[in-house]
Amino acid sequence: MSGLELILHPAHDADTSGFGPRTYRRRVGDRLTAFEFNFSSELVQKLFALYHGDADAETEREIGAEIERFLQLAGVSLNDATSRITICSDADEVYALPFELASRGSGWLGLAPGVSLRYRWPDVISDPAANPRGRVLFAWAAPDASVPHEEHQKKLDARCSSWLSFDPDRDVIPQATRAAIADRLKRDEDVRVLHLLCHGKQIRRGQYGLALVGDEVTSPTQLATTLAPFRATLRMVVLCACQGGEQGPGARQLGSVARELHRAGIPLVVASRLPLRFDDSVTLTDILYGELRAGFADIDRALASARRAIHDTPGRTYEWASLQLFAAPPRVTARPAAPTSAPVPTIAPGSVKALRQLLQRLFVASDDLQEFIEEWLAGRDDVDLDDVPWGASKTKATRRLVKLLEASGAIDHGLFEALVATRPRQRVRIDEVRAALLGRGDGS
Repeated sequence: MSGLELILHPAHDADTSGFGPRTYRRRVGDRLTAFEFNFSSELVQKLFALYHGDADAETEREIGAEIERFLQLAGVSLNDATSRITICSDADEVYALPFELASRGSGWLGLAPGVSLRYRWPDVISDPAANPRGRVLFAWAAPDASVPHEEHQKKLDARCSSWLSFDPDRDVIPQATRAAIADRLKRDEDVRVLHLLCHGKQIRRGQYGLALVGDEVTSPTQLATTLAPFRATLRMVVLCACQGGEQGPGARQLGSVARELHRAGIPLVVASRLPLRFDDSVTLTDILYGELRAGFADIDRALASARRAIHDTPGRTYEWASLQLFAAPPRVTARPAAPTSAPVPTIAPGSVKALRQLLQRLFVASDDLQEFIEEWLAGRDDVDLDDVPWGASKTKATRRLVKLLEASGAIDHGLFEALVATRPRQRVRIDEVRAALLGRGDGS
């Protein structure tokens, strides 16, 4: 499959809130090109209307045209004979754009024959499962309103195949809580797919969680924390929930449920970005599992078939664009990290930038960067932390911090061990940056 990965990094301050003109750098190999796109108040209002089911056909068309313009500014031609497009960015607002609605000729990108559309967060990778065969666990919850759990269960029973089995007598968690899901995944290591049916629930304007039993509202972070320990065996999560995949303008703090699960290391996450009707969720379940008979490699084709089926349902407008896939590429074996006792060699050109980006990504959503660094450097007098502009943006602070660490030789194994201890979800990325910075440590 011919693929194009659009890798975008924010050139603006990552701490900047709100919208307006935004500058991005697109990476193509070792080359960076910049472009600016305006998240105008008019566009944001249209996106809000779309996410809440209030957009008409003209609004849908206008949003599609804006997304097409975004891609053109990024240097992507939708007329290219590309069969897979992956949107990869660490700029939160990029995920507010439903790229499925991008105009392509007389139709939409998300319905283009032979074209798949994926999303991923930078540096998220997956490890192959020792045994891809397993079971589907169906968890549903309806603490405040009904959900079509009987219809979903019937489709799962009818469609799941020998490599991905489903037993209604053992693989169902009714009125699910986070604790019940975690307990079942802990006991049943052969669960490969979690099929979760519930309602989306608003946390605040533009921010959504899930309506599971036991929580007033289950936030994206809470669900990601619950499922992260099982990412080595759990290969896919299917969220059948209104607003389950929606990023939404302004949702910078919690992000979407789907994206948080993806960042927690779940290899495949299927979710509804826009409001998903009950019967559309049943259609998704029917087609998705019916076309996954040969394995997860069929996920793009299965999702495309589900989109087309919903699009062709009488009375539908843009509901088909609800379906969104976050997919983590497989791990590429990294160079081994240096032994703890090895001396630190000269830092390779460009590696300091990698460390700066890593620190910024790890701490941009928290307030403990200064506390972490001060604790790690306790007892050292060769790094003057008073020279770090902690009160400024984290971008400026991390830039200055890395310069000080490099100059003092404080970039060593202790830093990465501390990072792994405090940010275990980012272990893979931390280890890769450590390998790039420290090399093999044997002088070769």
